[in-house]
Amino acid sequence: MFIGNYKKILIKEDFMKRFIPAIIVLLILLTGCFKTYKMDDPELYDKHLTRSFNYSREKSFNATLAALKEMKTGIEKVDIEKGIIITDKAVYEERFDRGKLHTFKNKYYFQITGNGNNSTVKVYKYREWDNNVELEGVYPPYQGEKLWNPLFKEIQNQLDVR
Repeated sequence: MFIGNYKKILIKEDFMKRFIPAIIVLLILLTGCFKTYKMDDPELYDKHLTRSFNYSREKSFNATLAALKEMKTGIEKVDIEKGIIITDKAVYEERFDRGKLHTFKNKYYFQITGNGNNSTVKVYKYREWDNNVELEGVYPPYQGEKLWNPLFKEIQNQLDVR
């Protein structure tokens, strides 16, 4: 009887030593991994929607236009003097969720700045809609992988071929 209870106590202690710290670490990691940003959060733009290039402002501006064209994204407005490019509101994904079709659209507001052989391409405003309802926030790991990283990679590709 005493030996059986002693084994149960050892098993409980072993479980606590092994799994409780693992659960704590997992919770810490998950809270950092699921950060969403409100659309007006400056950190969203500075951390996820800004890239610097070792090319002139003019080259980066033209490469951004070429990248948007390559990705079949329409342009609403271009102001070369101010370095502004605004895209059309465009569908980037359609998917069914819980039996309902969701059509996701987005729109970019770029500003390209720089001097000499250094430039910055920054999305200073980003908007996204789900079935024409504007979203209040975004999840950068998803949008980054699916939308933003490919866009900035295409800008770099356009710079490399010019």
